Amino acid sequence: MANMRRWILCGLILGFGASPAMAECDTNAMVSQTMVINAPVKAVWEAMRTLRRSDPAHRKILSSKAGDYVVEEKFDGIPVIGSAVCTYKEHETPMQKLQYSLLKSDKLKAFDGEWNLRPAGDNQTEVKLSSRTDAGISIPFAGTITRSRTAKSITRRLEEVREIATRPQVASKQ
Repeated sequence: MANMRRWILCGLILGFGASPAMAECDTNAMVSQTMVINAPVKAVWEAMRTLRRSDPAHRKILSSKAGDYVVEEKFDGIPVIGSAVCTYKEHETPMQKLQYSLLKSDKLKAFDGEWNLRPAGDNQTEVKLSSRTDAGISIPFAGTITRSRTAKSITRRLEEVREIATRPQVASKQ
């Protein structure tokens, strides 16, 4: 299936040409999604921090100091470029915000965003995740492809945080 998509994409590129005039300029637009999670802010915050450490094969903390982290993460299945390794910094404003920005990458030109938390009623938290990714590719539909992939990644991460935050052992650590 993945090879089929690559062949289709290659056909589109050859059919329409890959000139800069055909490429979208807005490949790095911010993509945001919001989700209300049935858990208090503290449980959601801890779930976000747990998620950071949950996949050591793809994500590892290189350094940490007083709410500032340097993280290395490998992203697989990125359309056109395959995989990418990114090193980025994170800054925490506890129980409110987690900001991240790219330090270096083998393929990505931009990767930054933030998680925002706010109470949203009785033991509920509104979580907004915004992210901007730019693979630096100049092909037709690059912006659409990048934003679609980013939106899917945001949805997956929000769902993972919700799943962790609503587990009985996490939710009870208010």
